[in-house]
Amino acid sequence: GPRADADPDGGALADAGDGALSDGGGLDGGALDMTPPCAEGDTDTVACGLNGRGGQPRVCEAGVWVQDGPCVDPDVCVDGALDERACLGDGVERRTCVDGAYTAFGPCEGGCVDECEPGDPICEGDAVAPCVDVDDDPCLERAPPQPCADPLVCREGACVELPVVIINEVFYDQVGGDGSEVFIELWGPPGASVDDLTLYGVNGNGGVDYATMSLDGVIGDDGYYLIVDADASPALRALSDYGSAAADLQNGPDAVQLRRGDEIIDAVHYGEGGDFGGEGAPAVDPPEGQSITRTEQLDTDDNAADFRAANPSPRGEPGNDACAAPGDFDVRACGFNGRGEQSRTCQPDGVYGPYGRCIDPDDCVDGDSETGPCGLDDRGELTITCVEGQWVEGDCIEMPR
Repeated sequence: GPRADADPDGGALADAGDGALSDGGGLDGGALDMTPPCAEGDTDTVACGLNGRGGQPRVCEAGVWVQDGPCVDPDVCVDGALDERACLGDGVERRTCVDGAYTAFGPCEGGCVDECEPGDPICEGDAVAPCVDVDDDPCLERAPPQPCADPLVCREGACVELPVVIINEVFYDQVGGDGSEVFIELWGPPGASVDDLTLYGVNGNGGVDYATMSLDGVIGDDGYYLIVDADASPALRALSDYGSAAADLQNGPDAVQLRRGDEIIDAVHYGEGGDFGGEGAPAVDPPEGQSITRTEQLDTDDNAADFRAANPSPRGEPGNDACAAPGDFDVRACGFNGRGEQSRTCQPDGVYGPYGRCIDPDDCVDGDSETGPCGLDDRGELTITCVEGQWVEGDCIEMPR
């Protein structure tokens, strides 16, 4: 059969398969190339690694290249390769190998998402709904609301005890035209918020709301919150917490109610008759110039027992109205700039009556100004300024045509 043997020069003789022998270099008399692939001790580095950018050191031993250390490869992945990982339950995040390094994972695809912020409970009615993981996935959801224990209510995501705020004094019928001195006074814990409270004027004829005041801010450090008319006098305005034209309530018989949503927190009906909108029996309907006020913030849910007629005392309790002799006069400053006077007279029962009309020499508040049209075709502008209680006109400034 076919065989292989060695030639006389040491070259292998290969059977060509057809009976002819070949020494690889030919048997034509030419010399064989026996040069080794490398010289002893030579070193070299060849490309290696995931993307062929690494270096593999080698050394020549006995004419043969031999590996001389590990492949030093700067790459950690094959260019273009994809990698993915699970996220947010059934979701997947993916990244790609670019220049031998993975990019950052992309957004989670197909997974759940947080429905709320951690540590951010909310109120649903008077129940607290916390933000937690409800269904054992990696995301946050609103848990079923947990009702607050009575009498607590939910405010800003927590069960709290609401402060008790009451109507303390109502002055609705000043001497002369109403507006500048009328007010409604609340009483409550200092710093308590009134943002969720609304005052309503309730008509005694039909029991329908005719005035609305959506309050804001907090009860003052003195325990009072004062609502005045939009056209209140400067002195009263300086004491106020809230101003509204709705604060000029109708004369009785009517009611004023303090509500939180649809709940009536407190209510006062003044004057006999009409559709009752208060508590217990109606409070007295005082004479012109007097208010109805509570006695030491007493609240028995009976307007007749809790309120009495008194001289108005915004942001304070009615003072000692006793007087020495019937017919004596008491005078106080009033008016736009405090230069007016109003007086009251000592009654036969030894108590001062209400203050009378303010006699005010002034027509305006010092420093106030107003601007209006003037000149030909009202193209000019005229400014008037209040000086010592009287309006003083400036020059008409004509506008160019």
